[in-house]
Amino acid sequence: MTRSIAAAAADLRSGRNTCAQLAVEALESLRRWEPHLNAWIDFSAPLALANARRLDQELESGHDRGPLHGIPIGVKDNILTADFPTTCASRAPMPATASRASGAEADSVTALRDAGAIIIGKTNLHELAMGNPYIGEVANPFDLSRNASGSSSGTAAATAAGTIFGGLGTDSGGSIRLPAAVCGVVGFKPAYSRVSLRGLLGGSYTMDHIGPIARSVDDVRLLYSVIRSAGPSPAETSRTDRIVVGHVTRLSMADPDEEITARVGEAAERLARQGMEVREVSLEGLELLPYAAIGYAWPEISSHHRAGLRGQRKLYGDAVRPLLDLGEIISARQYGLAQRSRSYFLRQVMSGMAGVDVLLMPTTPMTAGPMVADADTEAVVGGDSPDLFRFTRYTLPWNVIGFPAMSVPCGLDGDGLPIGAQLVARPRDEELVFTVASAHAAAFDWGWPQHPTPVAGVEA
Repeated sequence: MTRSIAAAAADLRSGRNTCAQLAVEALESLRRWEPHLNAWIDFSAPLALANARRLDQELESGHDRGPLHGIPIGVKDNILTADFPTTCASRAPMPATASRASGAEADSVTALRDAGAIIIGKTNLHELAMGNPYIGEVANPFDLSRNASGSSSGTAAATAAGTIFGGLGTDSGGSIRLPAAVCGVVGFKPAYSRVSLRGLLGGSYTMDHIGPIARSVDDVRLLYSVIRSAGPSPAETSRTDRIVVGHVTRLSMADPDEEITARVGEAAERLARQGMEVREVSLEGLELLPYAAIGYAWPEISSHHRAGLRGQRKLYGDAVRPLLDLGEIISARQYGLAQRSRSYFLRQVMSGMAGVDVLLMPTTPMTAGPMVADADTEAVVGGDSPDLFRFTRYTLPWNVIGFPAMSVPCGLDGDGLPIGAQLVARPRDEELVFTVASAHAAAFDWGWPQHPTPVAGVEA
């Protein structure tokens, strides 16, 4: 799946390819990569091929569902799908709607299905979409000894490997953008409430977002145009005056590696050469934001598992039990105070963005970490692993205040690992994120979207 969705769609309509052939291509790639990646929790070749043949028949009869007709995708396994069970990568009890027998499905999945996408299966994630995104058990296609971050690691890794054209992730603190960054693909967290959360299991209802991951900005735009439920489409709005990009050279509490700082600085220079005005920006006063986020995100998440923790506690993984327990001991008063802090952080960001349309900054402070189980956090780098807050310091603020944010590829480090740059705008300016991302892609000579060379041990 090294070509774009648009190119694949053109091949389908010209007769150079069929939906069934695309599905076979995806399944063969999955067979080659999956023993090494661990990107999938569930998939069904018979179901994918049956759906593909039906979609071929529709095209032959003149029923064209649009640009996603016949395109293979994946769905993160905390999002309900009618034809697959939903596990959230956990042995813990799930609601009845998680069963395939229920027939329940997320609005976003139904929208993709109605648009003709072929859902190959359910992609892997950190248990309950929680835990430290610097570590994980899904391998990175660029280096199988490194991980794909989290928590939407399966969708990002499968997309980077070319098994699928893209798919759905979820993001409550960076879980779309972090895996996209370390896997060299594009991940978009929309503005809050732009995509329906109905059918998303067990998250933080004031922090969660569903969004697309794909290999290019254009492919992300296509996927987003289908799942978006509110607000103007990025393709339906335009901007004729000069865009001002704020290059964030200082974000309180963040300390990126030098190579990442250099690559993002080069991206700022490329945007300036594209005719955009680029200013240096400092965002201050956000030091306490991660701790405030605990005050509302953790109680919201743990509320879904109160009965399970009391009756079947041992079914929850060692990495998530302490986080769920923390949510249980936060009082209603503490929750309310934490929620009130969001307006303070919004004022701080708005002050830093004065006169600026789009912010540019790193997505992650470092590239992909080593492969290690989530329960073995202390084993990473001799017990000196980056904590949850350090790795999410560039991504978490935009969940707290609901701003749209996109991670785009920004080159490789000295070890050949992808670096991501993040673009952020105000909710009303969501389309500007796409405009600047497209300009970045046009000016970036990395051969983007680049497909990783199959690594040792993976059949080409």
